[in-house]
Amino acid sequence: LKPQLCGMTKGKKKKEPPVRPRLSAAAAAAASSPFYPPEPGSAGSSRARIGPQDLERIRRLSREGVSIDVISKIWNATPKEVLETLELEPKESAREEACAPLVKRLTTDPAEFCCPISRQLMWDPVVAQDGYTYERCNIERWLGTKPQSPMTGSPLPTPAVLNPNQHVKSAIRSFKEDTVAEILALVPQLPSSSVTSVALELLSRGEQFVRPDLPDASAQKKLTSLLRLRMKLPGAAEAIQEIVGLFLENPHRGGLQKFLCELDGSQLTYVLPELDDATIAILQKGKKLQPACKWLVDQELSRRLAGRLTEECPLKLMRLLEESSQSPHDEKGDRLKAAGLVLASSIDRLDAEDLEEMDVQLLSHARGYLRDKDTAIMDSEHFFSTDLGMFTAERWPPQSSGVILTELAFRLEDEEEKFQLLVEAHEIDGADSQVRAALIQQLHGKISRFDSQAESTREQRGPAEGLFLKLILEERQQIPNDILPKLTLEKGVFQHLSPDELLLLADQLSNERHRDGARVAVKAAKAYGAKGKDMEAQYAYLHAFRLDRFNEDAAEGLVRTSLAMKKQAEELKSKCEDLERRCHELDARLMEGAVTAEHTPPRH
Repeated sequence: LKPQLCGMTKGKKKKEPPVRPRLSAAAAAAASSPFYPPEPGSAGSSRARIGPQDLERIRRLSREGVSIDVISKIWNATPKEVLETLELEPKESAREEACAPLVKRLTTDPAEFCCPISRQLMWDPVVAQDGYTYERCNIERWLGTKPQSPMTGSPLPTPAVLNPNQHVKSAIRSFKEDTVAEILALVPQLPSSSVTSVALELLSRGEQFVRPDLPDASAQKKLTSLLRLRMKLPGAAEAIQEIVGLFLENPHRGGLQKFLCELDGSQLTYVLPELDDATIAILQKGKKLQPACKWLVDQELSRRLAGRLTEECPLKLMRLLEESSQSPHDEKGDRLKAAGLVLASSIDRLDAEDLEEMDVQLLSHARGYLRDKDTAIMDSEHFFSTDLGMFTAERWPPQSSGVILTELAFRLEDEEEKFQLLVEAHEIDGADSQVRAALIQQLHGKISRFDSQAESTREQRGPAEGLFLKLILEERQQIPNDILPKLTLEKGVFQHLSPDELLLLADQLSNERHRDGARVAVKAAKAYGAKGKDMEAQYAYLHAFRLDRFNEDAAEGLVRTSLAMKKQAEELKSKCEDLERRCHELDARLMEGAVTAEHTPPRH
C-alpha cells in the first residue's frame, strides 16, 4: 500500500478502466461458454452467487494457473466465493471415492449367483447330477453337445436330471430386491461430478432387475421410482413417457394426475400427445397444475377440439380460448386471436345471440381474419395444426359473417368506424335484414349531419347517398322527409340504382323537387333504352316531361322515342300486311288441293 499512499500525496492518478485478464487457450475455451459472466461494468453485469454450472469452469481456470483474483474479476465475485468454490472439489472427490466401492458392488453380480457356463446372473437355476447349479438353458445346451460336467469333466448320465434350486432362486430374488432398494437410495446422493454416467449405469441395472416382473404392481411401483430418478438425467422424455404408460395401464388414474401435476412445462410437453381426451379434460379442470403446465394443457385441449370442430359446438373451444387468454403466459394475446379465428370460420354454426357475450377484442380479431384469408389459414395452422376447413371453403368471408361486423359496430362509439363496419357487413351479406336496417339507420344520421359538419365534402356524401338510396328503394320504402331536401343527386349517386329504382326516386322527388325528379326520370329512360325496353323508356321520358316541360333531354327523348315507336309501328304494320297476304295464299292453295282430291278416283 505504501507506493499507493505516496502517489496519493503527490496527486491523484487518473483511474484506468479495468482490463480483462488475458487467458491461455484452454482457459479462453472454458470462458467462451454462453454462461460466461459479463465483464464488470458491462450491461447485464451484477453481483451474483456462482451457480453449479460454473463450478467446472472455475476449476479448469484454476488448473490452468489463473489466479484467484483474476477468476473473481471474470465472475464478478469476491475472492472468498472463488475459494469456497475451489474447496468443494476435494469434498466432491472424497464423496466420489467413498461411493466407488458401493457402486462397484451394486453393479457386480455375486459369483455364487452366476452360472458357471455363462458367468451371468441366473434366472432359472437348476442342480445337475454333478452337484453344481447352472442356468437351465445353458446346461441343457451344454449337455446337448457333450454329456459331461462343465465343472469336473466327468460324464453325466443321459437323459440328464435337472432339479430346480429354489434356495438359490430365492436368494437371487432377494439380492435383486436389495440391489434395487440400494440403487434408489444411492442415486440421489451421488456426487455431482459423476452423477450422470454412474447414475445411468445404476438405474439401467435396477430396471434390468425389475422389468421381467411386470406387470406385477410391486414391480410397476419400483420401475416408476427408477424412472423418476432417470427424469433428472439425459433422456428424460423417454422416462416420462414410460411412466405415463405405466399409469395408463393401471385403471386407477389418481396416480397419473398427481404425477402430471408435479411436472414442469418442458416435461409435460413430452406426454400430452400420448394422453387420452378424458385425462386431458380432467387435467384442464384441475387446480393443482402449475400455471405453465395449465397453459400447455389448454393448448393441447384446444388443438384436439379444433381437430373435431365439425362435430362439436365451436362455443366450447372459444370459451376455453377466452379463459386461457387471461393467463399471464399469453403475453401476445394469441389465445384471443385464436378464438377470433374460430369465430370467423364457424360463424355459420352460431346464432346472433351467441355474439352478444363475446369480447370486443375477440370480435375485432375475427374481423381481421375475415379480411385476409391467407393470414387466417397461416395462423390456424400455427394455433391448431389445422386450417379449420378454410382452405377448401367455397367462399371467404362466409356469407353469414356479416353479423360479426354488425355486432362489433353496435359496441363501438366512433360513428365513422361504425359506418365502415356496417358497409363491410353489407358487402358480405347484403340480404341480411339486421345489417340492412342498421346500415340505413347509420346512413340516415350520417347524411343528416352533412350540413352541420364543415369537414364533410361532396366526395364523402356521394357514396353515402348512393348506398342509402339503394337500400331504401330496394325495399320500396319512402325516403324520409328530412333527408329528401338534403340529397345532392350528383352523378355518382345513381351508379348502382336500377332503372325501376330511378323511376321510383323520380316519383318521390316529384312534389318538392320536380326538376330533379325530371332529371332522374331521364336517367331512368336512358337506362331502359340501353336494355332495349323502348316502351318503358318512352314512359320514363313522358314522366320526366310532365315534371319539367323545360327539360330538353325529356322533350328530345320523348320525340325520339315516339318517332322510333312510330317507325316500329309502321314496320309492324307492314309485317302484318305481309303475313295476311301469305295467309290468303295458303288458304287458296288448300282450297285447290281439296277440289282436286274430290275429282280424283281412288287407287286400288
